[in-house]
Amino acid sequence: MSKTLRAISWNFSKAIDAMNFQQLRSIREAARHQFNLTEVAALLFISQPSISRQIRELEEELGVEIFTRVGKRLTGLTSP
Repeated sequence: MSKTLRAISWNFSKAIDAMNFQQLRSIREAARHQFNLTEVAALLFISQPSISRQIRELEEELGVEIFTRVGKRLTGLTSP
């Protein structure tokens, strides 16, 4: 494998790790802030739709629902 290809591969893998960390951080903060994603977004300095997307994408990747919902609103954590 060439040096350039290894560098691209390493950068791609780091981007995936960072994204997963950000998703986990969003979930942790949502639970800490009574599922108020507006507060979480302000705390993490990103938009509220980004928080919602990160949570939804992680749930889809894992194949589990992490939060209970009423409509689009998060209302609690699912049972383990």
